[in-house]
Amino acid sequence: MLQIIDRSMGSCCHERRDLAIGSKTQDPHGRREIQSMMRSQVTALPYRYIGDTCEVLLVTSRRRGKWILPKGKIEAGETAAERAATEAFEEGGVIGIIAKCSLHVTRSGDLSRPKVFPLEVIEERESWPEMGERRRAWLPIADARDRLTSSSLRQALDALVAQLASERRKR
Repeated sequence: MLQIIDRSMGSCCHERRDLAIGSKTQDPHGRREIQSMMRSQVTALPYRYIGDTCEVLLVTSRRRGKWILPKGKIEAGETAAERAATEAFEEGGVIGIIAKCSLHVTRSGDLSRPKVFPLEVIEERESWPEMGERRRAWLPIADARDRLTSSSLRQALDALVAQLASERRKR
C-alpha cells in the first residue's frame, strides 16, 4: 500500500529511523549519549490533478476545525516519509505515492516546524480511521493557500508548485 519514491530534484536528505522519543544519539564529540525528548513532526501534502488543475487535500483539525494538512509524529522504527503517508491515510483517507524527500520549506535545524512530504494520491477511500473527527476538502492550490493560516504550510504549497512545474518541464 505504501510506495516511497525519490521525487527530489537533485540531492536529498537521508531520513533517519531513530527520531522517535527515547532514541539515543552521540553528542558531536562522542563523549556521552543524548536522550531525545522530542519526536519529529511530519506533514503530508496530498495532491492530485483534475485535468490541468492541481488540487491539494486539506483536513480539519480536531479541536478548532481549522483547515490544515495531515500531520503526525514519527514513531520508532519508521521514516518520516512513512509517517507522512500514514497520516494522510488516517486523517484524510488517501493513499498514494509519497516523496522520499521533504520539500525545502523549513530552516535547517528547526525541529519545531514539520517536514512536508508531497503525496501523489492514487486512491481516495470513502471511509478512513478519523473520518468521524475531521472533514476533508480538495481545493485548487490558490484556494487551499487562502484557507491555511500557517505561513509554513502556505510556503509548502508554494514549494510544491515549484517542484511540480519543474517536473513537468522535464517531461
